[in-house]
Amino acid sequence: MKQVQTLLSEKGVFSPKLMSTKLMSPKLVGSLTAALLTLTGCQKTETLTEQRVQVTANVQGQNAGTSTANRSDTVIDAGNMVYSRLPQSAAGSQTNITRQTASTNAATVESAANSNSQTAAALRGAPVNTQYQSLSALDMARQDPDFSILVEAVDAAGIGMMLRFAGDRYTIFAPNNAAFAKLFSETPLTKQSLLANKSLLRALLAYHVVKADQPMTVAQLPGGQLQALSKRTFKVTPQASLIDGKGRTAHIVQPNIATQNGMVHEIDIVMFPVN
Repeated sequence: MKQVQTLLSEKGVFSPKLMSTKLMSPKLVGSLTAALLTLTGCQKTETLTEQRVQVTANVQGQNAGTSTANRSDTVIDAGNMVYSRLPQSAAGSQTNITRQTASTNAATVESAANSNSQTAAALRGAPVNTQYQSLSALDMARQDPDFSILVEAVDAAGIGMMLRFAGDRYTIFAPNNAAFAKLFSETPLTKQSLLANKSLLRALLAYHVVKADQPMTVAQLPGGQLQALSKRTFKVTPQASLIDGKGRTAHIVQPNIATQNGMVHEIDIVMFPVN
């Protein structure tokens, strides 16, 4: 009976008044006891189930947490791997690239300017080569294998004898063999087709000769436009290079070669007039 009272008390249905009534017969007490025991057992079962569910949930939560942590670690590892392969932030990287490019370009321009300045200074300060001053310009060219195509061009144009007795007031810009090779690679002309075209040869050769009061060394070349024997002009730059009628640049490779006809300057392209 005490057990029943205790159970009823735990369930909130026990009262001394209820237990003192005649309604509380042994049969009713037995039924209540059975019902309470069943209820208690179910609740214990439910409690155990809840505990199992809670334990399972905890385990699953721990597993899930572990799994999530593992996945998180994996993602972090993968992210680190990808990030390590990425450049720095686009804006910062682009800014750095832009600055580096600008800095590189500025350094290149400055270096080129310094180089051009040094080259111009070296050309303008170059001494006169008097080794061939007893020879005509054509005979000098015949002795230098690097002018062999120029010699062939002069002979093919039929002006060899004229140049021999032309006088000594000429400044001649003589294209070397590499200059002719460049001409043949840049145009449909071949060596054979050029040598076969006498009028073209004469026009081109005349465009490389300037007649003045005296032959000019590089230091004596005036800046700006110079008129050739062909009456066409080309430009002398402050860097002591030449700009032909097509806008192409000729560099002086070997300056100040003195000959009977005047001063010869070896150049690296065959110059063309405007037309």
